[in-house]
Amino acid sequence: MQFQDTKRSGKVGKAATFNGIDAFIEVADNNRLDFGEGDFSIAAWVYTDENLRDFLGDIISKFDPATRKGLNFTLMNNMGVTVTHANSRNILFGVDDGHLDSEWTDCGRPGNTVLSSLIVYQGDLYAGSFEVGDGYDPCPVYRYAGGTDWIDCG
Repeated sequence: MQFQDTKRSGKVGKAATFNGIDAFIEVADNNRLDFGEGDFSIAAWVYTDENLRDFLGDIISKFDPATRKGLNFTLMNNMGVTVTHANSRNILFGVDDGHLDSEWTDCGRPGNTVLSSLIVYQGDLYAGSFEVGDGYDPCPVYRYAGGTDWIDCG
């Protein structure tokens, strides 16, 4: 890792640059870094080249495999997985509190969904989906209505 001069939003400063192979910052674990149950925030300014030839990686990762507790905040480009532009530069955030539910809750299936992604917007859960079959809209959006009910939003 090295530091380079940078200019962002009219301000001049230094930014860490990583070679994508063996450059990283490691911060030793400390109880002041335990997130507990309160709110926390993570902020990062990340720049990548327009044409990527390699995987990206974690922006921050804190995980204890013994207790299976931690989080990760990762920048992904799914290189070699697909050729669509929509699958480049994805942000992944994951939290694990080491808790397993004894049973899964079946919340139904939105339409004839084969693949979907979920988002919460203004307090409601939405599923963006990909559907196949005669008479199906290939990419509808559904809003979760509770139980096993999903409302087709078009």
